[in-house]
Amino acid sequence: MSSMDAKYTEDTIEDVTGVRSSNNARCTEKETTNALRNRISVVSSNKETQEIETISEAKRKANGICRASVVWKIIKYAIFITCFSFLFKQSMDFCNYYLTYPVTTSIVVRNSKIIQKPAVTICNHNPFRRSTFCADYPEYCEKPNKLDEFCQKHPHFCKGNVSNLMMPNLYYHTEEDDRRRIDELIYESYFNFSHEKPFIEVCMRWRQSFKPVLIDDPVLSEHGARFAKCYSANLHLLSNEYPETKEVVHSEEFDLEDEIIFCFDLNVREDDMFYPWAENYVTFSIHSPFVPPNLFYDGITLQEGYAYVVSFSLEEEHLQPAPYPTNCTDYVALWEKNNKTGPRSQEVSKFST
Repeated sequence: MSSMDAKYTEDTIEDVTGVRSSNNARCTEKETTNALRNRISVVSSNKETQEIETISEAKRKANGICRASVVWKIIKYAIFITCFSFLFKQSMDFCNYYLTYPVTTSIVVRNSKIIQKPAVTICNHNPFRRSTFCADYPEYCEKPNKLDEFCQKHPHFCKGNVSNLMMPNLYYHTEEDDRRRIDELIYESYFNFSHEKPFIEVCMRWRQSFKPVLIDDPVLSEHGARFAKCYSANLHLLSNEYPETKEVVHSEEFDLEDEIIFCFDLNVREDDMFYPWAENYVTFSIHSPFVPPNLFYDGITLQEGYAYVVSFSLEEEHLQPAPYPTNCTDYVALWEKNNKTGPRSQEVSKFST
């Protein structure tokens, strides 16, 4: 019994063990299958995730491209609208000019037989003749203390006999009251042309009359320096007379005397200067008869001992009336309309109003 029982028992054990082994094998296969399924599901989920990410990225790129395309279209439309606006404006301006102003241009060339003479102004910047001042006011003149030293510095005063040489008392030792009185006399001399002879001598053939004119420059502060005593010919600022004219002779032969309009000599003596240290000079200007000159800035300085020949040309600019935006006033026509009264230039009109 024991042997059979033992065998039976062993077989039973073996069978039981075999059953257990087969059960373990089946469990392992199931686990493997489940693991594969899980792995497949993970792989498939990863693929789906990658596909979703790829689709999202593609959508983002597509959206970016769409936005860039929209922006570029907006820029193109803006450029087109801007260019079209400028083109439209230029076209409208051209049409406006074309319909407002005449298309044809007329050019007229005329050789006038009679021309209007210009005005001439000459200024002597010496305020007072020394000889005249010392003759009228000897109390304000004296003989230089150091005559030799004075003649070395100013030799033009010491030509000939210097025993009676008198100079205005303008030095540092002059009393304040006397200096103030001398300044007043100088100031008064600018408004009094009767105390001295004109320094202009007109040539015999050209009987030209020069009238005294005082030029005032308010920019200069000192009253002694802001004035210039001048003489003008053919100047008509507020007069009721027409300016002088000259007949033009058209000839093949050139005659200088027929071309000359003004001829004069200037007699300005260097030894008759009021201020010993001042420079002796005269300024000269040719200008319109209707425009006041300012020889402080526009004049030509004439040097002593020279003969000057000045050539000039007359130009007239006729501006067109409305609709041209010239804003032009014909002062000569207005002067004739007002019974030959009033200014005949814009410059005089500004100062007279």
